[in-house]
Amino acid sequence: MTELEPKPPLSVDSMLQRASSWISAGKEVAEVLVQAGRKPGPLSVVGVGLAVLDAVREARTMDADSYFRAQALVKLPVWGLAAFLHRSLKGVGSQERPSNVEGLAVRIVTLGAFTYAFDLGENGYAWGPYIPRDQDAEKSRSHLARAIWEKFECRPLRLASMPSPHGSGRETTLEVDRDEELLDSGRARALANRMGSRLGAVPSASVLLAGTPGSGKSSEMRWVASKIGGLQLRIPAEMVYLDKTWISIIRLLRPSTLLVDDIDRVGRGLASCLTELEELKSIVKLFMASANSRSAMTQAALRPGRFDEIHIIDTIDDEVLTKLLGEDNDDAPLRARLAALPVAYVAEYVTRRKFLPKAEAIAELEELEARSKAIAAEIAAADEEEDDEEPDHDDD
Repeated sequence: MTELEPKPPLSVDSMLQRASSWISAGKEVAEVLVQAGRKPGPLSVVGVGLAVLDAVREARTMDADSYFRAQALVKLPVWGLAAFLHRSLKGVGSQERPSNVEGLAVRIVTLGAFTYAFDLGENGYAWGPYIPRDQDAEKSRSHLARAIWEKFECRPLRLASMPSPHGSGRETTLEVDRDEELLDSGRARALANRMGSRLGAVPSASVLLAGTPGSGKSSEMRWVASKIGGLQLRIPAEMVYLDKTWISIIRLLRPSTLLVDDIDRVGRGLASCLTELEELKSIVKLFMASANSRSAMTQAALRPGRFDEIHIIDTIDDEVLTKLLGEDNDDAPLRARLAALPVAYVAEYVTRRKFLPKAEAIAELEELEARSKAIAAEIAAADEEEDDEEPDHDDD
């Protein structure tokens, strides 16, 4: 027995045409009854009227799924990205909200030859996107990604988390990465040359920069990424563990370079993301991550092959320090002292030096160091006290 083919979905226009045909049919029934010498009975009139009302009601009021089926629209498989895409496409292409259906909030975005529809739901939360049945899904995804990058003029982007405008929880959004001067250094040049050589021989590369906080790892990653070129995306480490939509966004946007700052913040939770980290090699050209503490990372993330290379960076680059200190480079004791401090302290000193004499800038730097040590001691004491308060669990 052959299966019956499903009936083609009716568009809103065809539903209204059907209502019109019912009205025409009602007129014809009445004319036939009159010509036969009979008056149209109340039941025949009521029957035709109810049919007309049903057709009009069906055309004018329907849920989102029925509307999309009626318009021959199908859901584009981009898991968990409806709200993200709805927000990212604001102000892009031609946009409209059809008003021929009551109680239905639908947003239609037209980008060239491609159409995307979103169901905004009762509280404005987006569902979708939906595309015409005959619109190629893979080309639709590629076109979406290109439109998003072009919206931001292909500048380096970062994923951010924002409070949901529809109630509790948070939503993922895209924003242009911070624009700051990236200082050239011998260490960064060497890494960029090495990654360039590797990428000339293999399709992709991954590198972990590990070392003490404030040694310039994040700045070096961004400098190297700027030299490698291509589309660049940066992700906070917490999002890798807490927001699983990040890998769907990577699959869609397909950046050339992906940067993850302080990936050790994920801690042992990184073990649950190893599959996604492995997948990155088939998506991005260069994956770079920084870590302040390798011991905080699961050993599975550090095994050979997970990262192609691991570089240890414990001190500020000598060339960077020279550029930052300027006229104070001649003070050898000061230079040696600053070289042993995190970059953040060096930056604080350089900022103060712009409007303070050297002696006062050094004094404020010492005060900053003392304050930071006091805060660190308070945090350590609080952690120790919390550990002491935890009840002991004797084995039964």
